[in-house]
Amino acid sequence: MVVKCSGDCPWKIYARVDGTTEALQIKSFNNEHTCHVIFKNDRVTTANLANIFKDNIKAIPKLKSKQLKDLARADLKVEVSIDMYKRAKKKVVEEIKENHKEDFGRLWSYAAKLRNTNPGSTIILDHTKRTNSFVVNMECRSSWSWFLQYLEDLGYEDDLGLTLMTYKHKV
Repeated sequence: MVVKCSGDCPWKIYARVDGTTEALQIKSFNNEHTCHVIFKNDRVTTANLANIFKDNIKAIPKLKSKQLKDLARADLKVEVSIDMYKRAKKKVVEEIKENHKEDFGRLWSYAAKLRNTNPGSTIILDHTKRTNSFVVNMECRSSWSWFLQYLEDLGYEDDLGLTLMTYKHKV
């Protein structure tokens, strides 16, 4: 296999597969470049970018496409359109959402296993979809009774030093 740089540039590498070890063996290598760096690469795809930058996007979900483009130029030495980075980011975000759906879907079977293996346990799954508005029960006898009943089911006793804070008052 021979890999050459573009045009009249002398950069070239020749390698072949060794018949006994099946390892790629470099036979000759000329590392001299007389050309300029070319950042355009038509083989870069949205799927490649999504795979390469998946960890970055997971770590920083609000990472801008422009920042991804700058990272790719610095790390990968490639230049592709901003739209390709947007599609790659969208692909990763959708994959993350699908993974969350799968993970949350497993909670029901996990709760069922807990109920089967730990009879008498209190297991409640609340799957109410929240859309930026929340309902908070006011403190009243019924809500406290409900809470303390479940707290008792968990086996908490007075001597565990549990402190509850409510409206900045100790209970």
